[in-house]
Amino acid sequence: MGAIRIPLDEHCAVFCLLQMVAVTSEQFTVIGLQRTVLAPLGENLELSCQLSPPQQAQHMEIRWFRNRYTEPVHLYRDGKDMRREIISKYVERTELLKDAIGNGKVTLRIFKVTADDEGSYHCFFRDGEFYEEHITEVKVTATGSDIQILMHPPNIKGVMLECHSGGWFPQPHMEWRDSKGEVIPATSKSYSQDENKLFNMKMDLLIEASSHRNATCYFQNLLTYQEESISIVLSGELFSWKTVWIVILSITACELLAFFMIYCAQQHLIRSCFERNRSWKKSAMVLIISVFEIIGVMLILHLNERVPDSSQYFELDTLWLEDISVILCVLIMFNVKLTSFIYFRFKGHVTRGKACAHKLKKIMKVSQFLCFIVSCAAALLVYLQLRNKDSLLSLYNSWMMNMAMVVEFLMVTFTVTTLEKSWSAIKKPSKYTNVAFSKIC
Repeated sequence: MGAIRIPLDEHCAVFCLLQMVAVTSEQFTVIGLQRTVLAPLGENLELSCQLSPPQQAQHMEIRWFRNRYTEPVHLYRDGKDMRREIISKYVERTELLKDAIGNGKVTLRIFKVTADDEGSYHCFFRDGEFYEEHITEVKVTATGSDIQILMHPPNIKGVMLECHSGGWFPQPHMEWRDSKGEVIPATSKSYSQDENKLFNMKMDLLIEASSHRNATCYFQNLLTYQEESISIVLSGELFSWKTVWIVILSITACELLAFFMIYCAQQHLIRSCFERNRSWKKSAMVLIISVFEIIGVMLILHLNERVPDSSQYFELDTLWLEDISVILCVLIMFNVKLTSFIYFRFKGHVTRGKACAHKLKKIMKVSQFLCFIVSCAAALLVYLQLRNKDSLLSLYNSWMMNMAMVVEFLMVTFTVTTLEKSWSAIKKPSKYTNVAFSKIC
């Protein structure tokens, strides 16, 4: 048989054609989703990619990884899944769907998505020395649905509303709105994250008497634009606390004025039966000045802003302001009684000069006692109302209770002593009374 000879130029052309076909079969690109993929928290996530042009990929290495090539989320090599090389937090959580691998398409499935699964995912194909990849961005999202509004007990500054909501990812947009949909500036905003990195949101709003009567707590997921809200309508009775305090302080002032006038009337009228003496006016001036000093201190405390509304100690400061006002009212009463007792006690030997003074003294003492009972009862009622507040400040409440008990003990002890001394003076007139009575009668 003779040898078949191929011309040299034809041989070169065939070789170049075969080489071009081989190179063409090795080159490809990887395509996938160009947009960001939103993955609901707790559900399954599927990410697909494929070769272009479509071709067989069973013999290739297919690797899914995130930040590092050497830390695969899933690895397919030599026709099988290499589960031992997967990083620990994705073990038993991933699956590679290979139904269309003959056309170069694969899908990565991740089970029960968590907040840590957010980020970039690389779909990597290798065929010998040639490789390509596609990157898909994943955003994990979760929308909280349990929104609650906690209304704190009203105080002299208004009503504090506290809105809570948990289970959000990423951090949502939150704000207060009125009935017209307009934004109300929040008093304070804060958040925390649980072990699953979900956001727990908190937002406070102080509503004053002259402010809005209803409010809506509004949340929005910035990825899905899903909205959640809850509204509350406030009754006008909640804003009467400040008026109640004004009435309480006015009644206390009237009680103190009546209490003081009884002492002055006693001194003036009894002395009228025996001799004129204007020295009681000096005592009146001392008492009035001391009363106005304490009232001035109360006004300074109320008008001075020690803690801003956004501070976590704002409610504690308000409680202290209310309680200290009650204590100052009691101290005013104590001051009036103490000054009156000292003054009239040292001047008592002059006032015992008339028999007509005994009945008047009895009337005055009864009136003083009634004024004291009414004032103490009013202060006690105010304190009980303050203590009915649902507060977690147990140490502060205990401290205020002890302080109130000490002040009340001093008041009761001093009053009992005053009444006992006064009654003894009435039942057993001194020699000045007998001499004066014998001279007149």
